[in-house]
Amino acid sequence: MVNNEKADMMYEQYVEDGKIVLDHIGFLRGRSFKNTIVYCTECQNMSEYHMALLVSRIGEGSCLVLDGDIRQSDKEIFTKQSGLKSIINKFKGNPMFGVVEMKVNERSPFASLADLLMQD
Repeated sequence: MVNNEKADMMYEQYVEDGKIVLDHIGFLRGRSFKNTIVYCTECQNMSEYHMALLVSRIGEGSCLVLDGDIRQSDKEIFTKQSGLKSIINKFKGNPMFGVVEMKVNERSPFASLADLLMQD
């Protein structure tokens, strides 16, 4: 395992070299990603509109990776018009799409207690 200090230095170097680019979704208009891995995190806080904006930017040779926990949406709008739920439901069965569902909290035994708070 790489120690955190070395990993931080590698990350900073990749950002400096332009190998890793961080962008806000609001700045994606007019962009297209070709031969790129696009990783979007906290997708539970994306509406269907946001998700369509992101997916429509993925060009030839690119891969889109999304992560999020639908149970942890920050605002009601993201629960009612969940882009993450929508993409899972509408893309299901398409050979270009796949889903991995984590059923166990891997952060820590204590953090897994949060799951009890989110149960009905």
